[in-house]
Amino acid sequence: MKKAIFSIVFVSILILFLTACPKKTTQYRFEMLEHEGNGIITPEVGTKNYDENAEITLIATPDDDWKFVKWEVNNEFYSNEREATLTMTSDKVVKAFFDEIQEAFLTLVNGSVVKITENGTSSTGIITDHFCVDDNNKILFTLTKSYDYSSGELVLINEYNLPEGFIYSNYGIIASVNNSTDIVDFYNYDGTFIKSIKIIDEPNYTAQNSFGIFLDDNTFLLSEDGDNNLIQFNISEGTTEIYRSFSDSLQWIGAFCKLGNDFYIYSITGSSIYKFRKYGFPVLVDDGFPNNIAGIIVEEDKIHFVSNYANGYFTYDRTTKESTKIEELHFPSKLFKITY
Repeated sequence: MKKAIFSIVFVSILILFLTACPKKTTQYRFEMLEHEGNGIITPEVGTKNYDENAEITLIATPDDDWKFVKWEVNNEFYSNEREATLTMTSDKVVKAFFDEIQEAFLTLVNGSVVKITENGTSSTGIITDHFCVDDNNKILFTLTKSYDYSSGELVLINEYNLPEGFIYSNYGIIASVNNSTDIVDFYNYDGTFIKSIKIIDEPNYTAQNSFGIFLDDNTFLLSEDGDNNLIQFNISEGTTEIYRSFSDSLQWIGAFCKLGNDFYIYSITGSSIYKFRKYGFPVLVDDGFPNNIAGIIVEEDKIHFVSNYANGYFTYDRTTKESTKIEELHFPSKLFKITY
């Protein structure tokens, strides 16, 4: 009897001992290396041990004029997302990579899209009559194809078929402006049709030399050749109205763009550029520009433009009020800035 009691007590103590002993936790070493380029990373540089299957959040914040490129884990590509999650299933050595943002300007010369950088001009290899870009999403569109240029190289995204005409893009929508029918067709980025909207009932080449920009995903503005109006398109309602008229002040308006809350527009009146808003008088920026500006990009300190009469790409210094021809180009058309 005593022996049986002793056995029971012994087994009970053994079970208690075994269950009371803590299970050994496996840990792995996490090391964050110094990053390449300019930016801030989380976790900070250093080494720390984490329990097995712990999830580590990686966060990369690039400095101004820099972009995040990728995370590498154990010398292999892991993610190109600025925020990524890493699970500790083994020792991990992590490194972040940043790169300087590059910029260039694109224009059309002799049916070819030309890239302009501080090193000069080069062909992109794209042959087309019309093109546009959405720099927010790093996409270039022609009438038949779209390309991703986020890496600095053009990578084909999609093929479709848009009607002949000038094209403009933003907010996931392409506006295709037919300059002979005075109709604007709207498409999604995948080429699927949304809607056609007439500028006027009887075509008279109103859109022959028109320029357009999107204000949002439902509002498109188009400069009206000859009548000196900016036409506003309400895409969802399929309607148009005059956004702003210059009939009393400017003649033959053309290329225009937007910087902050201000618009900038070229007028043949004095070969000038004016700043304006929806209401109020337009303000002269300067006159005496080369004739027939066919594309314009305005920055805080400079105005970039192409003139097909002066055959070139120019920059205008807003402080000295002087224009300089940067590149000789034969009859360039349109101008878009890209960053990558």
